[in-house]
Order: sequence, then structure tokens, then C-alpha cells
Amino acid sequence: MLKKNLKLCVAWSEINKKDYLSAMEKSVSNPAQIKVLLKSALTDKINDREVFMKDQL
Repeated sequence: MLKKNLKLCVAWSEINKKDYLSAMEKSVSNPAQIKVLLKSALTDKINDREVFMKDQL
């Protein structure tokens, strides 16, 4: 949806795993933290192979 409609994707390698898991747990009652975390990792490099390969590691 992000890629198709907004021409953006999440650069998952930019997100700390512990921060993400914590934000996911809290998002049930308050989605603010997960929104900030994901928004900070958005990129317009949707066709950049380097971004894709980093996210696979």
C-alpha cells in the first residue's frame, strides 16, 4: 500500500528490533510510538536494491 499509493517503503534496517517490538506491544492501546518509529524509517527509494538487500539481513 505504501509503495503503490505513496511511493514510499519502510527501510527496516533503520529500525532497532527492540524498539520495534516495544512499540508493537504498546500499539494495542496507543499507536503513537509505532507511528513515529515507522515514519522515521520511510524512504522514497522504493526501487533501490541496496535498501532492499539491507532489509534482508
